[in-house]
Amino acid sequence: MSNTTDWRDILIEDTSIKPAMIRALCSHFDTEVVTLGAVADLKMSELKAMKGVGKIAIQSCMDAIGRAVRGEPLIGAGPTVFDIVTKSAA
Repeated sequence: MSNTTDWRDILIEDTSIKPAMIRALCSHFDTEVVTLGAVADLKMSELKAMKGVGKIAIQSCMDAIGRAVRGEPLIGAGPTVFDIVTKSAA
C-alpha cells in the first residue's frame, strides 16, 4: 500500500476530546479514529481515497463518543458525519 500515514499520529484538533475518550471509541469499534477538526472541509470521497481499513471519520466527536461508550448506534447522531472508509484489505 502506498499510503504510509499512521492514522494514530493524526492530530486531534479538538482539544476538548481527551485521549481516554479516543481510546474508548477505538476500543468500541476496534479501529482507529480520524477527527476532521481543522480539515472539516475534507470531502468523504477524499478520505475514502486514502484507502484506510475500517477507519471512521467523525466530525462531531463528542456526541459520537458519548453514543459509542453508551453502546448506542451512531446512525442519527445529529451533526456527526461518520462513514466507514472503503476497506482495502480482505
